[in-house]
Amino acid sequence: MLKDKIKTTSYTIDPSTLADGQYTAMLVASDAPSNPPATARTDRMLSTPFWIDNTPPSVTVVQSEVKGHRAIVRFRAEDATSPLQSAQFSMGGNHWQNINSDDGIIDSRSEGFTVKSGELAPGEHVITLRAYDTAGNAGVGKAIVEIPEGH
Repeated sequence: MLKDKIKTTSYTIDPSTLADGQYTAMLVASDAPSNPPATARTDRMLSTPFWIDNTPPSVTVVQSEVKGHRAIVRFRAEDATSPLQSAQFSMGGNHWQNINSDDGIIDSRSEGFTVKSGELAPGEHVITLRAYDTAGNAGVGKAIVEIPEGH
């Protein structure tokens, strides 16, 4: 029971108060408070299933390699509740760019992503992947790559 004796025509559930998962709501309406027991009526309605997802996807580095002045980083993004919806990557925290998953479409709860850099200057570089699930939660993972001098 979320709420009893509601007299308004709408009720909002704060999704942060519920655990992640699939839910179905039942609405019970009754005119008993304003009618005699013999004529009072009650009806029930069940909602279609809906998901609550407050947890962001996890993003991990699977592999990181440097070839000359270029880096290749493979990420894995996973969400326990909702399918992933989109992803972006950034080199050094600068401009975010959209990226497709390795299979070409971001549509499942687990996806692989490969980020290939352009020419990088010698030194340390941070490559970041940000993945969103269908509930709008964002998870972030980062790889630090070192481009050696003299290549």
